[in-house]
This record gives sequence, C-alpha cells and structure tokens, in this order.
Amino acid sequence: MKKLITLIIFIFILSGLVLAKEKKRVNYKKRIVSGYKIEYKLGKPVKKLNGKSIYKYDSKGNNIEDSSYKSDGSMIQKIKFEYDSKNNIIKHATYKSDGSLYRKDKYKYDNKGNMIEKVSDSGCCNRYKYNNKGNMIESTMYNSDKSLLNKGKYKYDNKENMIEYISYKSDGSPEMKNKYKYDNKQNIIEWVIYKSDGSLAGKIKFKYDSKGNNIEYTEYDLDESIVKKIKYKYESKGNIIEEAKYNSENKLKSISEWKYEY
Repeated sequence: MKKLITLIIFIFILSGLVLAKEKKRVNYKKRIVSGYKIEYKLGKPVKKLNGKSIYKYDSKGNNIEDSSYKSDGSMIQKIKFEYDSKNNIIKHATYKSDGSLYRKDKYKYDNKGNMIEKVSDSGCCNRYKYNNKGNMIESTMYNSDKSLLNKGKYKYDNKENMIEYISYKSDGSPEMKNKYKYDNKQNIIEWVIYKSDGSLAGKIKFKYDSKGNNIEYTEYDLDESIVKKIKYKYESKGNIIEEAKYNSENKLKSISEWKYEY
C-alpha cells in the first residue's frame, strides 16, 4: 500500500500542470531547501542534516537551475532549464556529480502554449492532448522503442477542476483510477485512489489556511488509519518555509526548511 501511494504521489507531482490553470511566477531569485532527518535522544527530537537543494530563478520567475547536495556538501546532481520567448520550458538537462550529462529532455507546444510533447535523449516520449479550454484530457507515454507504455485520461467539472484521472496499461486495460474533490475555493480537499478492480487503494486529504495555503496533507490506508501526515508553514509573502513529516504514530520523522533570496 505504501509503495502504491508513493508511486501515485510521484505521478501526481509530475502531472502538476494538469491541476494548475497557469504557471506560477515566483517572487524570489533563489530557494534553498535543507532536509533534516529526526533522531530522538532522551525522548527529544534532534535534527540531523540529510541534504540540501538549491533552486535558481531568472528575472521572469522561471526555474533555471536545480542543484542537490549530500549532507557533506558534495553534489548529487544538477539540472538546467531553458525557455522560449513565451517562458515555456523547451529543454532540461540533468548532469551527474562529475559534470557529465546524464539525461536531456526537450518539449514542444501548440499555438496555444499547451505542452504537447516531451522527448528524452533515450527516445522515450510523452504526448499530451487538450480540450478547447486548455485542460489536458489525455497523456500517453511511450518506451524508447516507440511502443506504448501507458495512457492517462482526465475529466473535469464545470469549473475546470480535474475530478477524475484513469491510467491504462499498454493493452488498454485500466491500471488505477483517481477521483478528486474540491472546496468552494477550488482547493483540492480529497483524493481517492482505486485499484484496477475498483477496490479502494487509499485516500489523501488536504487542509488549507484562510489564504488558501495547503497546511496539511494526510494519507489514509484502507481502514482509514493514518499512514503519513505532512504539515506546512508559510511566511508573510506566501512562500513555504517548513515541511514536517509524521509517521502513522504521529511521530516527527523529518523536516525540510526553506530559505529565500529576493
């Protein structure tokens, strides 16, 4: 169950462009995220640095470089992004710690600015289709040999909120179904995951503050017991400054802290 939820979360993050109506422009030049694992000594939580990530942005708010580091300061990898005149990402390259190229992805768009294709140097390819309102309705992933890997289809309500996502295997059979609920401010408040046979796989709920910031994320197992909880804190400009992860026993396991350069 936990592995399934983790996989779905990964897919959800990668599909962020489906939920976002427009690209968010940041109000800072650099974002530094320090991750700490929590060790308990004499019953008290003690932070131990686990790693650090640095994100850089240009004057238009585009993310131009991501670098991740181990706790000893040595680099893990670096990612660089390139954009067109309309601020659409057109290329992103991942480099290993020694500076050698690991992977390169290129992106294509239609005349409405919708991303329609992502191609990696390995030959793997993702293609996307949209409705007349610019909402993604289909995503298709191919293997490097051009054979079909999987396909996803999306449905929306009359407020353009995504309410259903179904993934299909290469043979056309359903793999899993995701359904979403929203509050009256269009914030997603519940995400339910079903297996291919229609049985429940898990549930995720979200809470927000009065400014619409997501302050709590909770994963539930089949019996409604809590699997994991994440709590978020924000500064006055609306940028996140802390992410605290708790296990099923509500015990703090890790903390990530955000700092910004404006």
